[in-house]
Amino acid sequence: MKIEYQLLNIKYQNRLDALMQVLENINPYLCFIFVSKKENQEPVFQSLQEKGYSVVSINATIGVKKRSKIIEEINALKYQFVVTSDLAARGLDFKISHVIHYDLPHHLEFFMHRSGRTGRMNDTGVVITFMTVDDHRKIDRLKKQGIPFKDYTFTRDGIVKTRVKQNVVSDEEKAAISKIKRPKKVTPNYKRKNAELVKKAKQDIRRKQAYAKSR
Repeated sequence: MKIEYQLLNIKYQNRLDALMQVLENINPYLCFIFVSKKENQEPVFQSLQEKGYSVVSINATIGVKKRSKIIEEINALKYQFVVTSDLAARGLDFKISHVIHYDLPHHLEFFMHRSGRTGRMNDTGVVITFMTVDDHRKIDRLKKQGIPFKDYTFTRDGIVKTRVKQNVVSDEEKAAISKIKRPKKVTPNYKRKNAELVKKAKQDIRRKQAYAKSR
């Protein structure tokens, strides 16, 4: 099972707007969109349908006969997108390329059940998780459980992986830092004072470099 876990930080953005942006940037073989709140499932389904997407909705309120028919149609690739609840997180086997967590499940163990719908039978899969400002605690818990999230964000070019800023230290800064004398006796405030001296040395070098460029 090979799954890429994409964590899309939508902050204060409306989830439905974020979903529409995501769908403009992917072309899945079959995508399951998991929506936890029952009252949100129909609006999501209707919005996709109005946009012309090949979509169907399946949840616990649908009768057994109709559900069986929908499952047959999904297997026949009649639809590219399926809006569903945690009902489809277990027991249903489809060749799914993408899973979207429109919102996080009420019980976090269902995150793995949902995500496990893709990347099956030696196939690769993509799991996209929306994260708002209210989801940080749950996301932290999932990270501690070993979910290898990769941070993504929206840009003018679409959805891109978030670059991690690296604190690059120049050779001149390293030389200046190496000249900082260590005290003969280590005091309780040694680390704080040393950090201040290092910061000052870096600022001094960068100011000199900026001044040299301006001349």
